[in-house]
Amino acid sequence: MEQHARVRSGDNRSPTALRLFGLETDPVAFCVGAAMFAAARIQVTIALGDPMQSSVFSGPTLATAQFDRVVLKPTWGQPIPASTLLGDPDRRFPYGRPPADSANWAWIQHGLAALAPAGRMAVVLDAAALSRESERHIREAIINADLLDAVVVCDSTPERRSPSGRIVAGFLERVAILVFDRAKHHPGETMLIDVGELIRGHPFDFDDLTRQVVKRERRWKAEAGVAALARRDEIALRRYDLRPRFYVSHRPGLSTGSRLRP
Repeated sequence: MEQHARVRSGDNRSPTALRLFGLETDPVAFCVGAAMFAAARIQVTIALGDPMQSSVFSGPTLATAQFDRVVLKPTWGQPIPASTLLGDPDRRFPYGRPPADSANWAWIQHGLAALAPAGRMAVVLDAAALSRESERHIREAIINADLLDAVVVCDSTPERRSPSGRIVAGFLERVAILVFDRAKHHPGETMLIDVGELIRGHPFDFDDLTRQVVKRERRWKAEAGVAALARRDEIALRRYDLRPRFYVSHRPGLSTGSRLRP
């Protein structure tokens, strides 16, 4: 992350233009992370605390946070602490109160509150967060606020996949990456990417897959079997189900997919 931020900011040498922050709840992970950063000579401010309750960097309401980039990988299936829903939960969760048994979209709202006006955020969640009915009202509010830029997930199972591809697909099918942007370059649209067609080969190369996904997101064009551009009204037709299978077409020349399916 540090190297990527330096390259994108044009500052490959001086550490003064870049500041990294991290917050960890587990004391052991906190100590290990701090040691790893120190060993790698990466300058980062890392603190021990519960980010769901408050942020030591921005105050208890997160109202003053101004981070340009946010990366979240919360624990999947994590229930929301009862104390989080006390006080003023409507202010803390402006896009909808999350269900008590799933903190997925609570974390997303936590991250959005920490974004600067032109900030971007990537969140790694379990793929069920794209379609779980109890969280649909939050997905709807965030889509209508035009904050979701892209969804990346392995949502198809090509028949002629290599053995290694099947193993990788079995893991990736459980993972969804959601990218949020407060200053989208393509307002009113969300890109949905299905990487199933991109992992047929052997051996599997995660770095190459990452490059392929980034290239498609920057190109911002529909691609049969891989990517679709969905408007807000199209997502509404699917009851805010964000699984690419409902949008990505497998017929060349179509910009959207399964909204045309029965």
